Amino acid sequence: MLEKSLVTSSDFAHIDIHMEIDRLKGKESTERHIFKTDGFLDAYNKFQTDFVMVPFKALLCHYSVISSFPLPPNQFGYLGGQLAVSYQNLYIAQTELISFSMVQAASFTHRIAKVCDEIKQLDVGNEDAVIEIKKHVQECLDDTERWRLRHGLRLDALKLSPSKPINETGREVEASYQHEGSSGLLDVNGNPKYDLLKDEITTQREHFRIGWKHGCQKGIVLLGKSDKQIIGFQISSHRNDNSNGSHKLHKGSILDSEVQVEFILGFDRGCDWGVKVWVVPKVMYDVKPEIES
Repeated sequence: MLEKSLVTSSDFAHIDIHMEIDRLKGKESTERHIFKTDGFLDAYNKFQTDFVMVPFKALLCHYSVISSFPLPPNQFGYLGGQLAVSYQNLYIAQTELISFSMVQAASFTHRIAKVCDEIKQLDVGNEDAVIEIKKHVQECLDDTERWRLRHGLRLDALKLSPSKPINETGREVEASYQHEGSSGLLDVNGNPKYDLLKDEITTQREHFRIGWKHGCQKGIVLLGKSDKQIIGFQISSHRNDNSNGSHKLHKGSILDSEVQVEFILGFDRGCDWGVKVWVVPKVMYDVKPEIES
């Protein structure tokens, strides 16, 4: 009697589970397959047969053309209040710095990442710790602003750098000029836009003046330094007539380390010229090497 009862119970409790697969983003199936629980392998094989990848198009934008990042406002809400805002600002700063071409700017993101880790591990009930972390956050944001200015300074200097003429053989022409010349950014130290960078922008100048001498005379002025990058230079004539000869740029352009100018005097003439360059630390403005395709 007991054995018969168990068999009846087992028959009554028997359940079949059916599994149905709908294929998404793949090849259309003309038939619908229903598998039982013991047909998982068959279902997987059928899925592999029917499924195909479907290509999608995506538009890639550089970070520099994005005015704001679509971050959910509550993404960092678990930190609470001001710390959540600080964390989000650091996140945006880190993403922006990675997009800059300067090596040191990208390296600075490690400092930001460290502060972000400190925020996540912070005991918000410890007032001294909160004050200290806010100080670190502000330091990171201030340094990020300096990197933005360096990035802009570099681009502004390049925009104001005229390209040299090219002859039919593809070589640069060393043109000779009788009047003044300039390239890049001038008088950067007095520009309020770059006030935060005033301590790292330096000026070098040389006064090239020689008196009358029988025959033709020439002279060379070399300014710059191997650990610097030129962001602007100016060649000025200190005479108002046409007796000052001419100058020729032999070496140097914007973001080079040195500029070399040759002065060519007229027959039986002297000259009075001035050369001035504005330079920044090369280590701060060095860019990442281009990746060869």
